[in-house]
Amino acid sequence: MKKEIEEIREALKSLDAYDEETGEALRSLEDALDEIDQHPALGKVQETITGTSVRMRTQEKTAESWESLKEHLDEWEDHHPGLVLSVGKMARVLAVLGL
Repeated sequence: MKKEIEEIREALKSLDAYDEETGEALRSLEDALDEIDQHPALGKVQETITGTSVRMRTQEKTAESWESLKEHLDEWEDHHPGLVLSVGKMARVLAVLGL
């Protein structure tokens, strides 16, 4: 997932949409992924990150998939608050950017 996150980072930079908030959202996502390597939600998280990486290349909208992922993860918020928080940050950042 590090490769896909880096692709997202580079795509945001190319759109001149990479700022401190966006960087923090991506860093917190990377940290959260390290915590959930065997979690049942990992597949959905990986799918969303990979999909975002692909859609960012063509500037397709992707914020909705992050919001959907956040809703999917809400039940695990007590056990993995960092993941839920970082997914929420990414959803917010992408929505603000219109992506």
